[in-house]
Amino acid sequence: MLEYIPKIMRLGKSPMSRLTLSKVHFENGAHERAIEECRKALALNPTFALAHYCLALIYKTLGQYQESEEACRQALYFDPELHKARLVLAMIKDEQGKTDEALAECLAALSKDEDNPLLLLLLGDIYMRYAEHDKSIEFLKKAITCDPQLTHAHFKLAHLFLQENRMSEAISAIEEALQLNPLNSRFQILLGEIYFSQKNYDTAAQRFEEAIQLQPNLAEAHFNAGEAYFMQSRYLEALLRFRTALIFKPNLAEAFHRQGNILRIFRHFDSAVKLYETALKYNPDSVETLADYADTLILKGKSKEAAEKFREILNFIKCPNETGDRYFEDSLYPEAISEYRSVLLKNDLLTFAEIQLGKDEAEISSKPGDQRKHTRIPLNIPLDVRDDSGNYASAVSVDISGGGILISTKKEMEVGSNVEVLTRMDIEGQKIATKGKIIRIQNYECSENMLFGIELIGENLPWNELMMM
Repeated sequence: MLEYIPKIMRLGKSPMSRLTLSKVHFENGAHERAIEECRKALALNPTFALAHYCLALIYKTLGQYQESEEACRQALYFDPELHKARLVLAMIKDEQGKTDEALAECLAALSKDEDNPLLLLLLGDIYMRYAEHDKSIEFLKKAITCDPQLTHAHFKLAHLFLQENRMSEAISAIEEALQLNPLNSRFQILLGEIYFSQKNYDTAAQRFEEAIQLQPNLAEAHFNAGEAYFMQSRYLEALLRFRTALIFKPNLAEAFHRQGNILRIFRHFDSAVKLYETALKYNPDSVETLADYADTLILKGKSKEAAEKFREILNFIKCPNETGDRYFEDSLYPEAISEYRSVLLKNDLLTFAEIQLGKDEAEISSKPGDQRKHTRIPLNIPLDVRDDSGNYASAVSVDISGGGILISTKKEMEVGSNVEVLTRMDIEGQKIATKGKIIRIQNYECSENMLFGIELIGENLPWNELMMM
């Protein structure tokens, strides 16, 4: 666009040429130059409504809402039919959280500009927040009719259909969005959530993994994949996904909580308790975490502490139980726990009616040692790899197991050389290092990178902890 500036300048210094220059600067991110040209246009013609409107857009982009609103008012004063200025005004009010005022501006614009897809999209969004789903669906469908390429209208429509339990329509809407923009990770996540709500956990996991491929640093995608794997009893994969989510969002309380649930299944009660405590540090009001914490105390044989925890939960939700309290005062802790849990179950605040470990204990105890070494999990973690000579290579893991790592890197590495692998980002507060030996090399299809297989050597305790137990 900048190459057109000399041609525009040859048109003279009229208000319109100044406005055209302002638009060029705006589109190139030179906001101050754009404002300057708008001001020059208005100096030549103070009633030039389009210049006021352009100024409003620039100020809105900069987050200067007061100045943007004033410019919108000026644009509408000099041209009451300039309805796109009213739309900008509605957007400002909406971004400021003044939803009622935003709705009023939208409805005022709608009477004169009923086919504006952005206006219809904003109305659909506002009515969604008001929980007026029928109106929201109506306006979103109109927005799509006016502009079938409006991906966010399809996306929001899918959200609404999911809330309304209209699953086939939800899938259809989000697939329309994906056809328009197949590289949008949020669309893949929503499609995964729809399949998850249908208990189609395998397909949901595939969609979450697609989102991870598109945007590896998206904590939500890793966490949701972990949830899908957990529901399939694929606990190793779930644990790794929850831990990876924490790389990108270290205060994600639910990821600590879910890890605690997995370690409880494997009877690592002390580790589970620590994870629940960490989860509660970030979200102290989670009744579900508190209840799982209390259930784990039962499994540790600490009935009194468990009863105290359940009593704390009921007091927190303002739902005391006198019968349970009497049992507690008489030191009849199992009976107190039974009473307390029954209240939580009636209020849908417990996930399970019984404490479920989910696997035969003999099967569980054999799983980490027998399978961890060989189970390969697709997982992208940024790594630094250093050889014996001290040379570094930046890499990304392609898949990992307890016995090896497959990495992708542009740097040449020698098969047979010993290396140290270090996670570039903190995992649960620290970088994880392990030692290994490069045992193979292969070309990476459709990429300049090469794939190197690294066999881990030695104890590698931190890495084993990362991999599970």
